[in-house]
Amino acid sequence: MNYDNFLHICRAVLEITKAIEVIVFGFNAIVPWLKEKGIDKLIVDESVISRELDVTVGNEELDTLIDAALGEGSMFDKTYHYYAHGTGLEGCIIPKDWRSRANKITHKETDAVIFIPHPHDILVSKLVAGREKDFEFAKAITKIFPVSIDHLRLLKQQLQQEYQDYATKADLNIESFIIKKLNDEVKFERNEFH
Repeated sequence: MNYDNFLHICRAVLEITKAIEVIVFGFNAIVPWLKEKGIDKLIVDESVISRELDVTVGNEELDTLIDAALGEGSMFDKTYHYYAHGTGLEGCIIPKDWRSRANKITHKETDAVIFIPHPHDILVSKLVAGREKDFEFAKAITKIFPVSIDHLRLLKQQLQQEYQDYATKADLNIESFIIKKLNDEVKFERNEFH
């Protein structure tokens, strides 16, 4: 998925829901951040790549509408070969103050705001999911968006406070990632997040 595809999905979501806010998350939430760095796409194994953009407008009925109208197998998907997955934020385990670091895109016609979590928040969320493809994604992200070990652990703690059911999984997966990737394969910064 490229940046134009990303915006196309967001515009379609806003058009069918009339929402004033869209939150994107998951693998393709990284797309606008890559664009800012002048990068067209994340270089990862083909098995990691996704055609979907996880979105929510904060309303279960509207999220279901998004999934029906723009989701996998919809006419939108068949026409453009990418799709929206309307799902609530409960499907995204992310540090609680992610909005303070998020990128915001204002839709010119409606003034609706599209919130895009920071790459480090996406990284932590993916590490908590803990699938092999999530670790591949995390490895690729830290090459482009280096993170200090201290900051990664701070995000882990924030996430653990917010989602106590995921505290052990977050600890195991994030610490495992840190230990396995302390070599040159993953780039860690010395400076804290700004």
